[in-house]
Amino acid sequence: SCTEDVIAYPCYHDARRYVFVDTPGFNATYSSQKEVFEKIAKWLAATYQERKLQINGVIYTRRITDTHRCRSERTSFRICANLIGTEAAHHVRLVTTMWDDRHPRDGSNLSTEEDRKSRLKEEQWRFLIHGGAGCARFLNIPESAWDRVHGLGVERKENLLLQRELVDMKKPLKQT
Repeated sequence: SCTEDVIAYPCYHDARRYVFVDTPGFNATYSSQKEVFEKIAKWLAATYQERKLQINGVIYTRRITDTHRCRSERTSFRICANLIGTEAAHHVRLVTTMWDDRHPRDGSNLSTEEDRKSRLKEEQWRFLIHGGAGCARFLNIPESAWDRVHGLGVERKENLLLQRELVDMKKPLKQT
């Protein structure tokens, strides 16, 4: 985890403008979950208040090669899900990565990883999936990346719960 700040990267694809926002992960090496949350919250509130950018989608990634579910991973996902909220859940893509990084010598096989993905969908990701989030696997090729992005925020647009709480409801961060 080398991303330390929230950084926006504009890009054009198929005559459409996209702005990808890279954030530190909640399991960041150099920051606590609280510090990461505060950085993301500050950026989301500022862009929402100033109407600079509207968040049309959130892509949450998880390595399929991670065989254990630690408490910090569950907490990280719960924080992310709560800042999105159920009304904007349909703007979320839950994406598993590292499918191309499986090695027969490490004992992993496709059925085990499919089982892992199924467990994620049934357990940890259930909240957002019931709200309309989509699930997909990333195959480490540009076409796969764009397939995950297409369709995000095309229909109705709901702001993230955290943005509404901080700006519209004027809640202090501790009460969100």
